[in-house]
Amino acid sequence: MVIDIQETSPKRKENFDSKLLGYNTPMNSKGLICPYCSSLASHRWISRELDFDPNPQTIKEEKNPNITTYILQAKCLACNKISIWIKTINTSHNIFNDTDKSEFEKLIYPQKTMEEIPLPSLDMPQTICSLYLEARAILGKSPKAAAALSRLAIEELLKYLGNKENSLDENINALLTKGLPKEVKEMLIKAQVLGDEAIAPGKINSHDNKELALSLLKLLNFIVNNQISQNKEIQTISSILLNSLSEPMIEIHQQQILDAKELK
Repeated sequence: MVIDIQETSPKRKENFDSKLLGYNTPMNSKGLICPYCSSLASHRWISRELDFDPNPQTIKEEKNPNITTYILQAKCLACNKISIWIKTINTSHNIFNDTDKSEFEKLIYPQKTMEEIPLPSLDMPQTICSLYLEARAILGKSPKAAAALSRLAIEELLKYLGNKENSLDENINALLTKGLPKEVKEMLIKAQVLGDEAIAPGKINSHDNKELALSLLKLLNFIVNNQISQNKEIQTISSILLNSLSEPMIEIHQQQILDAKELK
């Protein structure tokens, strides 16, 4: 495919043909959620080379001369940061029809990670946290690789919480006796982390997608919070409680614990 980069008329004017592209004048420009500050703010739409020519550059494909792609900059009026967009217009149709315009716009910079991807739990073991952060960083661009890293991180976490010599099924079953919900095991089977159709950790699966990769990361955090964070919190509360009790009360409390164990 041969790409011919053309510039529109070099005649300088205040801003490019905003009516053609579907945007209002700069001070009342199209509002959108800024990819930087996440504010719903007005944006000033300008060409890439505003200092030299305020008209947008166009890219015309020889294959279809009716389709023109505009490279645009949008300056957020809330945070003053600039994003870069591609807008494609098919000149064989009515380009002034507002109903189709959103279908031809695409953000190309900055490359956003999915906003709903949580950070790793503060109690996540370091080696597993490194895998989590790597998977999180690439999820937007390569969800299949992110899913492979997430499966590897889950395997390492199950070994960390259980016995390295045991199988994944044995380790997850042991965690079920320690309060891990049985639904977690069911989800791991569906995500092909466990079970007969389990995918080897680190192996790319062509059927993985962003939603699955995101779910695996959320499961990682859930398991850490359930098996590590909650236990730490209980120990902290217990320590504070014991320190606040008088000596006689501590003895009574300890005797109650012993009595409860004997009843079991």
